[in-house]
This record gives sequence, structure tokens and C-alpha cells, in this order.
Amino acid sequence: MSKVKVRVQFTVEVDPDAWIDNYGIDPREVNADVKAYAEATVRDQLERVGVLAA
Repeated sequence: MSKVKVRVQFTVEVDPDAWIDNYGIDPREVNADVKAYAEATVRDQLERVGVLAA
């Protein structure tokens, strides 16, 4: 079977003050940082279980 691309969209609500406290980022960067963190977390997990295509 060939590779399959799956687009994943979901919404999370985070406490921006807690995010800023935990990661020490500029408040204007919270949205982008949460998106990057969520994507990296999903990709890492899929790689760990051995299903992420090369």
C-alpha cells in the first residue's frame, strides 16, 4: 500500500497566561506556539508507534 495523507484539524483551549508562564514566550506568539506544539506532539507520537511514513 502507498502512503496515505491525513489532514487533522482540532481545536484546543489553553490558558494563555499559563502557557506564557510555562514556555516564557511573547503573548503575541501563543497561538502559533500552541499550534506548533500540538503538531509536533502528534507527529512524535505517530513516529514512536511506528506508523509515520518516511
